[in-house]
Amino acid sequence: MYAKKLIALLITAAVLITLPIAATAQDDYHTPEFFNENEYRKLVSFFTQNDNNRKIFDELGWEFDDPLSWVYKGYMGVTWYNHYGTDEYRVAGFKFDGSPFSGDLDLSGFTELYVVNLSYTAIDSINLSGNTTLEYLSVTGSNITSLDISSNTELVELFIHSNKLTSIDISNNLALTAIYIDDNYISEMDLSKHRHLTGFSAARNKLRSISSLEDLELLCYVDVRDNYLDLTSPQVATSIAKVQATVDKNEDNESILHGWWMRGVEYEPQNEAAFAAAPTWTIDLQKLIAALVALIGMSAVMRLLPKL
Repeated sequence: MYAKKLIALLITAAVLITLPIAATAQDDYHTPEFFNENEYRKLVSFFTQNDNNRKIFDELGWEFDDPLSWVYKGYMGVTWYNHYGTDEYRVAGFKFDGSPFSGDLDLSGFTELYVVNLSYTAIDSINLSGNTTLEYLSVTGSNITSLDISSNTELVELFIHSNKLTSIDISNNLALTAIYIDDNYISEMDLSKHRHLTGFSAARNKLRSISSLEDLELLCYVDVRDNYLDLTSPQVATSIAKVQATVDKNEDNESILHGWWMRGVEYEPQNEAAFAAAPTWTIDLQKLIAALVALIGMSAVMRLLPKL
């Protein structure tokens, strides 16, 4: 009887001991004056959520009590905006492309956020809910498997290629002018209402139709190479002709990119398994070494020739 009570008391004590520790971990850093508390605390949570992020933060020489120091290379890092009329600093940009930061990032409720660039990072997920001012988003080459941008109604440019996405809902993002989703697993997209769209790149996905592109009059760049388009289908052929005609018509506009890219093997539904095995570049290491040795040997011979 006493043994059971003792065990219960020990368990209760262990729980009570851990509670202050957990609270302290979250409350170690107090929001500096003039900085938005929601944004500051969520960024601190990101920078301290794992040993990797904390190490990077320290190596950059940043200080938790000086959020304006969270910048590197002159332009990378957190861009703070002094909100007119309130003297409150708000986050306007979050740019860490190519950095080794990892984990889950919560940027929800950052209502002055305009730019997010997390390309080629180890970010697993990002919460962008409530960010109605966001105009530019890039998470290219990350570990993203799902992305909710339904509340980002002012989004103009979207770069999410080379991730693990099977779908993306852009029905609320009608201001988009550029969509780049190459190298994912997306099979369907409805772009029929995206009247401002000038560039669409979706190479190496699983698209079976591009009919929603047919009536978009501003398109000047389209890349749908290596998808599941049935090139023998009259409907697909009609879509291709219409989209190519639009791109050709807009060839002289001011966009940097121009062109129509439509390469691929005719998709046969009965052979989907074989088609899904996308071709990849492979290197035969032994042959490569042999070729290098031969090249080096030839170079040595050529240097010796003038001496003979």
